[in-house]
Amino acid sequence: MTSLERGWSLLFKAFPFLHAVRDRIRIKALRQLIDEDHPAIREYRESLPVCAPPTISPAAEKNEEPRGGSGLPRGDMALMKSPGIEAEPKRAERADFDGVELKWANLRWARLSGSSFQGAELEGSNLIEAVLRGANLRGANLRGAHMMRADLRGADLRGADMTRANIAGASVEGASFDERTRLPVSERAAQTRGMLRDQKPSRGAVRFTWNIHWSCNYRCSYCFFDGEWAELGKRNKIASVEEWTARWRAIREQYGRCYLTINGGEPFAYPNFIELLERVSEIHWPINVTTNGSLHLEEFVRRIDAQKVSLSLSFHPQYWTIEEMLAKVAHLREKGAHIGCLNFVAYPPFLKDLPGYVSAFEERGESLKVIPFVGTYEGVRYPEGYTDKQKETIGMEDGWIEGKRHRGMQCRAGFRSALILPDGKVTRCGQVGDRGVFGDFFDPGFSLLASAAPCDEDFCPCDEWKVIPDETAPETAGAYLP
Repeated sequence: MTSLERGWSLLFKAFPFLHAVRDRIRIKALRQLIDEDHPAIREYRESLPVCAPPTISPAAEKNEEPRGGSGLPRGDMALMKSPGIEAEPKRAERADFDGVELKWANLRWARLSGSSFQGAELEGSNLIEAVLRGANLRGANLRGAHMMRADLRGADLRGADMTRANIAGASVEGASFDERTRLPVSERAAQTRGMLRDQKPSRGAVRFTWNIHWSCNYRCSYCFFDGEWAELGKRNKIASVEEWTARWRAIREQYGRCYLTINGGEPFAYPNFIELLERVSEIHWPINVTTNGSLHLEEFVRRIDAQKVSLSLSFHPQYWTIEEMLAKVAHLREKGAHIGCLNFVAYPPFLKDLPGYVSAFEERGESLKVIPFVGTYEGVRYPEGYTDKQKETIGMEDGWIEGKRHRGMQCRAGFRSALILPDGKVTRCGQVGDRGVFGDFFDPGFSLLASAAPCDEDFCPCDEWKVIPDETAPETAGAYLP
């Protein structure tokens, strides 16, 4: 916890009424989820007959019980959407509602992906068809909540109390839960409960990460493969463009068009990589290639369709100055290349220069993606070894490390995503590596796993279990794949 956070904590303990003030601010934010000034809503309201207001109990006014008659909630959180009105709900994605009391709130149709409701009181709330993809509902009280057809894909339900909740028809693929999660027992929810327990959803979109070879023209001190390039390189399978293309066509027939992320090593050092990329991008897209930006990029922008293939460039201070990196990015944009992430590893010796790097990128209208270093430096294991001040510099929030621990959760890696190793073997993800190999990409009978399976890794910094961050279908995703 930072000194600022400790100060706030002490302030809230000294003046308990500040909790109510904070909650009122959050509630006000939630009330804006529905556009009250939408013309369709104004027209609908004007058409309603004038009538006496219903009788509402004091408890209902305080959101402590549902209103009689219609069954709709009443009070500050009454975010009602009238039947037939096509008003677009506003988004409140990644909002923070930790610990807020939202009993009997009407959040139907609300779009709250990535928001945090840790420990929140949502008892009896209307969450029908709400979008809560990847939301943090850890320890939340969802007793009796109406969650029919809600989108809970990838949500964290560990420790959540869903007793008597109605989750019939909800989408829960990839949701995480543990032995403390209390699932509903009603017959209507049985099918969804089964999905949570067994994790056997429809497959949906598929993503492959393609480590094309263990070879690179750089030797960065902080690389996963530092000191192992020579030994790993002995396993490289250098296949022809035709061999790769034939296999990717077979995958298209088997799983439809897939997302691809290509890395290595350095992908552009692979023999005939531009031609290979050109051919594969006619079969699968969007494709994102992670590169150090040192090889063949002029040929890339001439030959490759930027609407199908994007580049993520890594800034390596051991090889580039900040000005050289920014000039490279500007040149690629001028040539029409689609730039995804601009990556930077927070290697401990670089941290003193990080604020300057971030400022330089911002001045050029660019955003530097800072990635915590995973490894050992001067006998200290990272990311656990970062000091509080270093975490603040990097942008690591409290709980970041704990949030990357997924051991025991049902993981879709291997089922809806997979990692192709340079020797052609296919493993669940980069965290398990060879230990998770379940097939050979060049085997005509290759297939992904039949269902999700428990994760046995303690730490997963890449969150590969999410498969596709925004869950957008490949047909409508565009060129950029985060």
